[in-house]
Amino acid sequence: KLTSRPKAKAALLCPVDGIISEVGNIQQGRLIQAKRRTYTLQSLLHLERDEAALWEGGQFITLYLSPKDYHRIHMPLTGTVTKVHYIPGRLFSVKPATARTIPNLFSQNERVTVQFSTAFGNIVMVLVGATVV
Repeated sequence: KLTSRPKAKAALLCPVDGIISEVGNIQQGRLIQAKRRTYTLQSLLHLERDEAALWEGGQFITLYLSPKDYHRIHMPLTGTVTKVHYIPGRLFSVKPATARTIPNLFSQNERVTVQFSTAFGNIVMVLVGATVV
């Protein structure tokens, strides 16, 4: 018998089952990859500098899904998809130990960006590929 999760009653939900590895503000176009290692939003989203500047001052959260986690992505809040962009790349492991050692890991791996228009404003979700996923 198939079961489903109960429908949550909240304005904002976590889109995946995983652990929070980093959270913070986008400052000078940079996000934290892991302890003191940063990378640019421009490279992550594969945007021109002026497009990336639109996200300056926003917030980010990085959620790590281990191989044991449920690998489905859900909409974190009510909104409308406005843009989807596939970015080819590598498939390095994204486990925390790798994130601490490979520069620009999330910007090097294959990924898909999905932009949404929401009541909270525009958001972008970046789905980063990894080996054995």
